[in-house]
Amino acid sequence: MDLNHPLPIHDFSPDTLISLVERIDSSSGFQHFIFREAELDDLWRQVERALVHAQSDADASRDVDRLRTLLECVEAAHDLVSESKKEEAMAQLQAGIRAQA
Repeated sequence: MDLNHPLPIHDFSPDTLISLVERIDSSSGFQHFIFREAELDDLWRQVERALVHAQSDADASRDVDRLRTLLECVEAAHDLVSESKKEEAMAQLQAGIRAQA
């Protein structure tokens, strides 16, 4: 796991979130947290795009609620990582994993 480069984020599956939790947990320096913040930016865009799509689909009301909750968790994790608060950021992503269940 190379923490000195951001990981491209292609989806917001539980496996992706687990990988981000592990990367945050292993991060230790300022530069690492900058890269984790970039990863969370990518994740944020993925979830936001899915939310906009779900909001335009009348049959996706359950998805809208789930995606809103996930987006809130990702936004919070992003802000916490920017403050180097990795335990709290990991907890937010873990809440996001539970929200997808």
